[in-house]
Amino acid sequence: MPTSIGEPPEEDIFVTIVRGLGRARMNRKAIKVLDLVSHFNKDPSLEICKSILDVLVKENIDLARDIYRKKMMGCGVHRDNYTFGILMKGFCLTNRIADGFKLLTLMKSQGIKPNIVIYKTLICSL
Repeated sequence: MPTSIGEPPEEDIFVTIVRGLGRARMNRKAIKVLDLVSHFNKDPSLEICKSILDVLVKENIDLARDIYRKKMMGCGVHRDNYTFGILMKGFCLTNRIADGFKLLTLMKSQGIKPNIVIYKTLICSL
């Protein structure tokens, strides 16, 4: 089916779909965008994954963390400060400060230097 429409959509289209689903409070359906991307024989980009995480942390941090572990890490998407900042926001919104500190330790062990936003999010939640 995807070959019948020509060129696959740009990553911005998928990000827009995810954000629209988030605004419509259809957060769990945003996960299906990963499957939609794979229908076009493309790997999900970091931007698509970050958009999905951002939508999911507002509803369920455990689901967001699970998607991060299984989908993002599973398909080899590299992580950055923004990705970890989204997860940190989710932990702090749900008052799971200990998990936030574990995330900080994980970042450092993977050679990712936490930025000021990550520290500020954690400090403000204390």
